[in-house]
Amino acid sequence: MNIKKASLLTGVSDQMLRYYEKLGIIKPQRNSINNYREYSESDINTIVMVKQYNELGLSLKTLSALIKEENPQLALKEIDQAVNKLKMEAEWAMARLDNAMHFEKLIKMMNDNQKSSIGICPRSYFYPRHDENAMSLYKLLYHSSGAAKTVFLIPHDQLMLEHYPKNQGMHSTKKLDDPDIEVITIPKHRYWQTIKVVSNNHIINYQELKPILAQMNDEGYALCGDIMLYQIACKDSASDQIYICIECDIGAIE
Repeated sequence: MNIKKASLLTGVSDQMLRYYEKLGIIKPQRNSINNYREYSESDINTIVMVKQYNELGLSLKTLSALIKEENPQLALKEIDQAVNKLKMEAEWAMARLDNAMHFEKLIKMMNDNQKSSIGICPRSYFYPRHDENAMSLYKLLYHSSGAAKTVFLIPHDQLMLEHYPKNQGMHSTKKLDDPDIEVITIPKHRYWQTIKVVSNNHIINYQELKPILAQMNDEGYALCGDIMLYQIACKDSASDQIYICIECDIGAIE
């Protein structure tokens, strides 16, 4: 087949097919009458294979060396790097899915006027926000593309305080690969959650939490760990009111 048919069949442009040939990846025969390139079934199979490897992250020069059996070790190194990159992307994708499903559940609760719900939170990570690390933390978590949320954390041992010290940060089920950023690991656990309307930037105090915890106890659950507070929607922009989720740890899971 000619170069146009080969391009249509493989999804590789005419120009790129010529580059493949220049690198020695393929060696199409020439028509004896018009000297046009003629691509065999073997050429097509090689083009598709190279395209797949290239899309995974292997360079065309490395693939040329692999096909010529000149340097398979270099190809192995690059494919290892590609595998690790894809694994990282898959982890972030799963973290984004976890976050999306969690917010979906909360929006349904809000829409249905549901008082509370329970669920399971996988092992996750809280990154406290300090003035000196705010920029680097938000910069890193910006690339999480929706896999993290801003939360206010109330540690279990500080529950009885009348006013909670500011403990805001970012929460994600994916751990950041940066040893210089402070992180608190939150074990896998069951949670109980409810929704409350508050004024924007209002930090709930213990007196406000007491009836909420009483509601949780009435439903048969007891606080076993920390509490996380985070915004899920705006209620009334004129009065600056927001919906927040109050999420309570009700027991670790082995």
